[in-house]
Amino acid sequence: AEPLYQQALTICEQQLGPNHPYIAISLNNLALLYDAQDEYAKAEPLYQRVLTICKQQFGDDHPNSARALANYMGHLQLMPREYEVLQFKVYDTDDEPSL
Repeated sequence: AEPLYQQALTICEQQLGPNHPYIAISLNNLALLYDAQDEYAKAEPLYQRVLTICKQQFGDDHPNSARALANYMGHLQLMPREYEVLQFKVYDTDDEPSL
């Protein structure tokens, strides 16, 4: 499956440019594949790029950006890096009023 995901990503980048939302979809699919294969080091930069593209294209508060962040947090939870997940959760709720 990896060669097909790579091929789709290459074609999309050539046709649409490096920051198109469809690129984020292809990158996310490839990152999910790497996670499923326990190739976390390959997946992480892809999740980071997906998050960057979504924030640039849609803004921080858009559902696509939230989904990209959730996918990245899910990736981090697969590894012993809970502290980073907690940092994202604090960032995510920092502007909420205290109860």
